[in-house]
Amino acid sequence: MSATIDRLRGRELLRAVAEGTASSVGDEFLRDLVRHVADALSAKMVLVTEASDPEGRHVTMLAGWYDGAPIDRPIEYETRGQPCALVPGE
Repeated sequence: MSATIDRLRGRELLRAVAEGTASSVGDEFLRDLVRHVADALSAKMVLVTEASDPEGRHVTMLAGWYDGAPIDRPIEYETRGQPCALVPGE
């Protein structure tokens, strides 16, 4: 799938992501997931992160994709004021 195609929607999006990750497990699954979600949504960047504190104010990247390539260096950031801010307890 190419980043130059239109964004997939609904079942097409789910099918593309499921097919792209069906044979992977563990860290490989996360790497495949960010790649296929980026392709399916024509997104420049996709991150899968986990909260590194109980309140969800600081996250650590588990897998990332940016501009057609995996992000190889670790990324950590504060969620306050970010579009991806976590809502504790929700």
